[in-house]
Amino acid sequence: MGRVRAISSGYTGGPGVSTFFFSVAVGDFDNVAAALAVDRVKAAYLAGKAMWPQTWTVSCDGIVDVIEPDSGDLVGTTTGTGWTMAGTGGEVSSGPAPVGLITRWTTSGYVNSRRVRGRTFHVPVIRQMFEDNGTVSTGGLTAANAFGGAMNSPGATDCIFGVWSRPVTADEATPGSPARAGSFWGCTGYGVPDKAVVLRSRRD
Repeated sequence: MGRVRAISSGYTGGPGVSTFFFSVAVGDFDNVAAALAVDRVKAAYLAGKAMWPQTWTVSCDGIVDVIEPDSGDLVGTTTGTGWTMAGTGGEVSSGPAPVGLITRWTTSGYVNSRRVRGRTFHVPVIRQMFEDNGTVSTGGLTAANAFGGAMNSPGATDCIFGVWSRPVTADEATPGSPARAGSFWGCTGYGVPDKAVVLRSRRD
């Protein structure tokens, strides 16, 4: 399994980190898979860049951490081609820094009687991503869904985007819940709720 990180900056409260996980249908997660994963993240941000102000930037250094999904152990590093891009929204400034949109990821997985799902926050976004009543604008829904479609489109490759359910040791498990191995689940769909979301830090 490969882990790709994208770093956003150019706004109050930044930088921000978004993490994405990929796997391959057959074989090890090698440099070919790494290149595909890094390019997929780039394609998603290209598809959704109208959400972000022109002063906002996002970059990926191309480094892909190879992780054993069962244990969570870092077992190697490989690379793709790094990239940087800026937002292309019709405004220079954004709305409030922690307020934005979200793309939700669904899978067919169930772990500990819960569905395995993921989410990617898009913050901050330009004000045009919202209607006057606070709901998400048509442009906002289009951009966030375009992000989801590009991320979840493997094309002719076997590089699969998905959600990692992290391992839980006996010491970390809540009372009554067993320890469990981690597992990777390929994404089966995505969606964007028609409402604003707030990304909160543990420091808040």
